[in-house]
Amino acid sequence: MALSIYNNVTSLGAQKYLNIANNAQTKSLQRLSSGLRINTAADDASGLAISEKLRGQISGMKRASMNAQDGISYLQTAEGAMASVTSMLQRMRELAVQAGNGTYTTNDREMLQLEVDQLKDEINRISQTSEFNTKKLLDGSGTALWSSTEKYLGAVIKGPEVAEGNYKVDSSVQPGQNNVYKSQIMQVKEGVLVSEVTNANPASASVTSVREPNNIPVTNTAGMSITVKGQTDTIDDASNAAHTLSAMQTYHGAAGTQSNWRVSSATFTNGGNIMSGYYEMEIVDTTNGTVSAGFTYRYRYMDSKTGKMSAWVEATATASDTAIVTLNLGDVPAGGASAQMTLRFPGAGSTIQPGDKIVSIFNANSTAFNGAASGSGSLQIDNGPVLTFSAAGSLVKADNGDEKIDYNEVKYHIATMDPKTGVVDYGSLTVEFREEQAGVTTPTAGLLISGVTTVNVRDSGPATKDTKLSDLTQFTNADGVNILANTQELTIYNQGKSTTIYLEQDDTIEDFDKKLTAALIELGLGANESTSSGRTINESLIRYVSKEGVANSDANKATAGTNESVPGTFIIQTAALGTDSELVFTGDQNLMNALGLAPIQEGINSSIDVTVTDAHTGKFIGSDNINDGKARNIIDGIDITIEQDAGVEPVWNDSTKSFEFNATNKVSTAYLHLVDNRTELQIGANQGQTLNISVGQLDTTGLEIDDVYVMDMELSQRSITKIDKALEILSATRATIGAQMNRLEYTISNLETARENLTAAESRIRDLDIAEETTNLTKNQILVQSATSMVAQANKIPQQALALLQTIG
Repeated sequence: MALSIYNNVTSLGAQKYLNIANNAQTKSLQRLSSGLRINTAADDASGLAISEKLRGQISGMKRASMNAQDGISYLQTAEGAMASVTSMLQRMRELAVQAGNGTYTTNDREMLQLEVDQLKDEINRISQTSEFNTKKLLDGSGTALWSSTEKYLGAVIKGPEVAEGNYKVDSSVQPGQNNVYKSQIMQVKEGVLVSEVTNANPASASVTSVREPNNIPVTNTAGMSITVKGQTDTIDDASNAAHTLSAMQTYHGAAGTQSNWRVSSATFTNGGNIMSGYYEMEIVDTTNGTVSAGFTYRYRYMDSKTGKMSAWVEATATASDTAIVTLNLGDVPAGGASAQMTLRFPGAGSTIQPGDKIVSIFNANSTAFNGAASGSGSLQIDNGPVLTFSAAGSLVKADNGDEKIDYNEVKYHIATMDPKTGVVDYGSLTVEFREEQAGVTTPTAGLLISGVTTVNVRDSGPATKDTKLSDLTQFTNADGVNILANTQELTIYNQGKSTTIYLEQDDTIEDFDKKLTAALIELGLGANESTSSGRTINESLIRYVSKEGVANSDANKATAGTNESVPGTFIIQTAALGTDSELVFTGDQNLMNALGLAPIQEGINSSIDVTVTDAHTGKFIGSDNINDGKARNIIDGIDITIEQDAGVEPVWNDSTKSFEFNATNKVSTAYLHLVDNRTELQIGANQGQTLNISVGQLDTTGLEIDDVYVMDMELSQRSITKIDKALEILSATRATIGAQMNRLEYTISNLETARENLTAAESRIRDLDIAEETTNLTKNQILVQSATSMVAQANKIPQQALALLQTIG
């Protein structure tokens, strides 16, 4: 090899190997510093790609394992809430079994129902408030969300997943029937007087009710006549005298000792008399027991409008062949002469004795007038005094223009003498007048319709609407104590709602009717009163069946072949259908026994044909016929709910005395929007590796126990079955959750094992073998040192050329 100065090829070769050794040493140092075999893609491109994939799987599995742990916590929280609900359901079942025992009173069962209601409220509260990280667990929102275009259409979330979409729901209703309840026959106590309109002529007569009979004779089937005239006859001295004789009641002493006097004539002298009423005359003493020898008498009078009674006045009939008895009638205008009634007693052969009596009538003098259009006129009961009412609206009040019929009361006072004992009873009767019709405004007064109304007064049999509850036999217990001496509470339950009415001693049958009606309307079981048909519905919710009422009166006469066939009973019904119309009454056991309420018609749920289609494409989804308001398994994951009265209108049928329910539309259409809002766990490192842990709606609606009641034995029996079904639903859900928790435990174990294996695999690819690399480093360090030394030796070669040059010359 030539020796040169410019190019040191040997040094260049040594430098090359020095660089190679130095680079190898640098890589070894880098690897040993990082602990990794692959630090850059240049180290191992395919290995780096595999390693990164494995690293993604490893980190994903780690996060999935943590997700599964969170999922277990989520499910444990939900299961804990469900365990509480299960305990409450078991307690409700125990209460239902307890209430089903016949040893309990209605008040006892009401106390049990209070606990049941509290438990149901707590179940709903748990459903609404159970959360994990603010996410609701048991209200169904963690499974799906929904909304509808109509109130009558709803959904119950069942899960675990739903078919998301927009649906058109068509429903066609075949209306069912309502529940109807009847009370015991309301019997009046012995000796209690009741009165009832039995006939009216014409049928539109203004008198609709006669009530509050007080101390008047029993008529039984004979009846008494109430004559109302809008056009009053002239009443003068002659007519008064004739009326006095025709209406006279006399007493001649006890049987076997009777006197034989008589009244031959009567004259009447008008002294400005303005009062109609009765007078009572009694023989005080006689000279020798004959009329002609003279006698002492006394008399008093009563105003039939006011019931005012005068003081006794004593006078003497002088001895004469014809005795004259003069009765001065009071209440004349100031400064006017007293009106007088003069009676003549023929004396020949006539005997008389102390205690003999006469009761007769007298009338206020009046001229004829026509008052029908102004609501004035005259009133007369049987052959009693004629009471004249000349002021406008004094009998029939002016209509105020509202949609309700208004009434006016007039009290008529009556004097009746027992012809066997001579005892005179002073009593009264209240006559009720009604306006002609609702909504017809007559600004000055009402319209009086003339006619004769027949009224029956009796002291036995069914009560009338004006009878006080305290006067009924049912409300007096075996100890003779009236149960209404203390105010009684009657609570009415319907579909989770309740209201209480209070019955008092002075309440009448009509008051009870009104209170019950208001209670049913408050519970939402009536109709809209803004329409006449709605008012008719509400007026028919409670109907008391009378014995003798007629169509134009405010009493509902018993009608054979209908719900109202038994007089003296309450008929209670609602404008709802099927189970929605079911009522439960609770109160003191004595009160419940007195009322004796029992169903006479079982409610039937409406039959509803349901068809569901896709709201956008019209694609048929499914159909069903339901009778419990729920369409199941048409749309995956939910039950469709439809109210029974959707598209149904109640109408009162006066012929059958019942509500008829008519479908207002052949088909009702509503739309349901359904969103899938399922709760899923990411339990794997890759797409699709999820677990659905959604829980359905577990409130009282979802568990189908919102209508669980234990207020009577039948409801208690039904409630046991309903609670058992709810326990099955809840147990199945808890079993699913328990299985998922166990599954997640295995999932976590599997993820940890897989992550361990993948980590080992990735380690084999990417991690550094320290022993091997330290050997390489030692080798490379020696090579660097050796190469460095050789470069130094190679750099001395040009100096050999200098040595040769020094030998020249």
